[in-house]
Amino acid sequence: MKRRAILFIILVTAAAASRSRGQGQAPPASPSPRFVASEPVQLPAVPADALRPSPTSAVVTVDGAVLTRAEADQQVDYRMTRVRDRIPPDRLPMIRERVYEQVVENFIRRVVLLNEAESRGIRLTPEEETAAFHTIRESLPEGLTLEGVLQNSPIGPERMREEVVTGVLINKLLAAAVTNEFAVSDDEVAAVLARRGKPASSRDHVIAALRKAKRSRAIEAFIERLKARADVRYGKD
Repeated sequence: MKRRAILFIILVTAAAASRSRGQGQAPPASPSPRFVASEPVQLPAVPADALRPSPTSAVVTVDGAVLTRAEADQQVDYRMTRVRDRIPPDRLPMIRERVYEQVVENFIRRVVLLNEAESRGIRLTPEEETAAFHTIRESLPEGLTLEGVLQNSPIGPERMREEVVTGVLINKLLAAAVTNEFAVSDDEVAAVLARRGKPASSRDHVIAALRKAKRSRAIEAFIERLKARADVRYGKD
């Protein structure tokens, strides 16, 4: 069920921002000498396009893979269209900035994970790809078809297929790199049961939830190690 949920989310969200910058206050500028021009100073005109970041400029480069400004903006615009009507107008700039950060972070994670899969020789067999799409087909709500969802994807059916295959490949890497067997102590279980007021009959459910949480933290640590080894360079806006 978990795998179905992951694959379905990959499909309907259609993937797959700049790093948060501190906003320090600049030191006060030193006083400038007074200057009086005898005639009006004519400054050269600056084309409007020169003030905008180039669409082909790199937002971030990860081991040679580049996320351009145009690609990042396209992903941000798509995500914003899905939430714009539910957000007060005065909060849109802040939400857009957060979405932008997510797009950049997702790109970095995607690249380092795919590079790690390649270095380990992890690939998908044709049978695994077929099984992945079969799982998605079986998990779609009534009235939706796999072909219809792929065809209506905003990134196009072929790109959508690539995204699904990429998601399955990353899951295969994580299954090989991060164990799913985490020890859970009686004290941990008892603490959760007491904190949440759960009956003893919920013990198995609590153990499963604790193991899932521990694996999630282990996956995050694994990805952070990959990021630390990667050559990540942020472009200048």
